[in-house]
Amino acid sequence: AAGRMDSPDKALELLMCDDDYKSEKCAKVLIGLNDKRKQLQKQITNNLTINEENKCLIVEVDADIAGIGGIIASNITEKYQKPCFVVHGENTLSGSGRTIGEFPIIECLTKSEDLINGGGGHSAACGLSIDRSKLELFQNRCNEIYSNWLIDNPDLINPIINATCEIDFTIISDRLYNNIAKLKPFGNGNEAPIFISNTVEVVP
Repeated sequence: AAGRMDSPDKALELLMCDDDYKSEKCAKVLIGLNDKRKQLQKQITNNLTINEENKCLIVEVDADIAGIGGIIASNITEKYQKPCFVVHGENTLSGSGRTIGEFPIIECLTKSEDLINGGGGHSAACGLSIDRSKLELFQNRCNEIYSNWLIDNPDLINPIINATCEIDFTIISDRLYNNIAKLKPFGNGNEAPIFISNTVEVVP
C-alpha cells in the first residue's frame, strides 16, 4: 500500500522502528493508505465501462491508476474470465495486463511490437505503454492473438481450479478465516488457498 499510494519509505520506517509508540503510528499510516487504496480501487472498478464482446478486454480508466492498475486488471479478469489490460493517460497511455487460465498474456506484447512503445512482463502479468491512436489496433490484435490461442489450446480454454484441500463445513469458522488472513498478502508465489467440499447439496 505504501508503494502504491505514497512512498515505500513509510513501510521501511515501520520495519526499522524500535519504539512502540512510533511503530504504532507508522502502522496506522500504512493501514490508512491501504484503506485509501481499497476505496479508490472499488470506486474506479464500479464505474468502468466494459465491452464484453471483446475476447481480450482493454479498459481505459479516466483516472491516474499508477500503482493499482494491476489490481484493477486482476479484478476485471476474475469477474469476466478474460485476459485484460487496464490503461490510463492522455496521448500516451500506460497500463497493466493480467491473464486468465494458461494464456501467456506477454504474447500480446511480443506480437504487437509494431504498435506499442514498450513493455514487459511474464506469462501471467505485464505492463505496457502505447499511443492512444494505436489503441484500437492493439485491441483488435489482442482479440486475434487470444482467439488463435484458444483454437490451438482447446484443452486449456476453461481455467483450472487447483484446490488446496478438501474441508468439511463444520470446521469453517471465524478462527479459520482469521488464521488464513495472517498469511496475506496473497499473490503470485503465495496464492490464496482454495477449499472444496464434496457431496454438498446446493439449496436455493
